Amino acid sequence: VNFGWLKAFRALRALRPLRVVSRNDGMRAVVGSILRAIPAILDVLVVSILFLVIFAIIGVQFLKGRLYRCSDPSVFDQPECVGEFNRTEWVGGVEEVVTESRRWEQIPGLSFDNTASAMLALFEVATLDGWPDLMFLCVDAQEPGKGAKYNANPLLSLFFVCFIFVMTFFVLNLFVGTVIDKFSDIKDEMSGTSFLSPKQLQWVQTQKTLLKTKPLVLLDIPESRWRYILMQFVTTSEFEVTVMTAIILNAATIAMHWWRQPEDVTEFTDMANILFMALFCIEAVLKIFAFKPSFYFRDLWNRFDF
Repeated sequence: VNFGWLKAFRALRALRPLRVVSRNDGMRAVVGSILRAIPAILDVLVVSILFLVIFAIIGVQFLKGRLYRCSDPSVFDQPECVGEFNRTEWVGGVEEVVTESRRWEQIPGLSFDNTASAMLALFEVATLDGWPDLMFLCVDAQEPGKGAKYNANPLLSLFFVCFIFVMTFFVLNLFVGTVIDKFSDIKDEMSGTSFLSPKQLQWVQTQKTLLKTKPLVLLDIPESRWRYILMQFVTTSEFEVTVMTAIILNAATIAMHWWRQPEDVTEFTDMANILFMALFCIEAVLKIFAFKPSFYFRDLWNRFDF
């Protein structure tokens, strides 16, 4: 008896590095969350397939028989795609003229003629790998028997945008959410919090929050009359609204630039930027004088603004 086929099991030696997982609690939690999430992942997979079938059926209704072209690039319609044509190709470093018969053929790698091929094409779109090229091919498609025409059906782009929004940003993220949910359950089991009552768990969370809470530093009322007036001024809601309005207007001014813009627009935006910069500098100086530098720069957002 020949037992040579048993040598194939030697490939299982590649699984030996997984022994590292058993020696690390974090890795065990990750692997355990993936394994325990398999039943829920199967449910999400069924939902994903249902959405894929729905969009595939819609795509077939819109695009069946349209994604074809003539093998001769100079011919665009099927009735004219007959006879022969000449094309050049390099053979052994020599350019030769080859005569071929014209064929009305499908665009390679893209088909919405049936639900199965449409599902395959939409799955490629869901991966976000080269989906704009596929979308533009469909947008340029005309009725069956005619070749592509630039921007023939621009509304078809909405079909692809809706598909990406539903499948990529919603359904596929359910896979990640499912694994994260199981990972949280395993972490709770490993830390022992899964055995706590709701009130006990609330008490633990409260203690953790108290440990992370930093005391709020209050600013003393300044003895100087001018500093007190400035403090009252820079802390009013009107002052904050004014600064916020200036920030929005500054952002709008920056967004006004475009290629080959008139010189007047360039001068206007430059002057506006200088004006806004002076306004923001005045704001910083007023706050630094009112709060003192030590208190002003204690806030990370103030450091960022400065």
